[in-house]
Amino acid sequence: MDNKDYELINLEVEYPGIQGGCRWAVATDLSYDELFAQYGTELEAYKPLLLISTAQAEVFKEYHRNDSKHERREYRCHDPRGYLEGLEKEQAVLNYRVLAVGSLLFTSI
Repeated sequence: MDNKDYELINLEVEYPGIQGGCRWAVATDLSYDELFAQYGTELEAYKPLLLISTAQAEVFKEYHRNDSKHERREYRCHDPRGYLEGLEKEQAVLNYRVLAVGSLLFTSI
């Protein structure tokens, strides 16, 4: 299965909740006949399958790269305390009050 002539794409991952019998796509530049002449025994387990071009498969990859990029950016830049645009001074005062009350609670125990 380590070849460069085709790539399997699981359509259930790409389209959650997909209905119908076709669960796999094969991205290749070979024709259907050429593909099954060379790799018919390997691909038999994935029938029925959809034949797509390598350019179409690149769209799936680009989507996953973009989604991953935005997910990593959210992990890096997300503020767990929240941030309200334009309320920096009020937010600083609230944070100071919370810290002051918290330190009073800890010192009085």
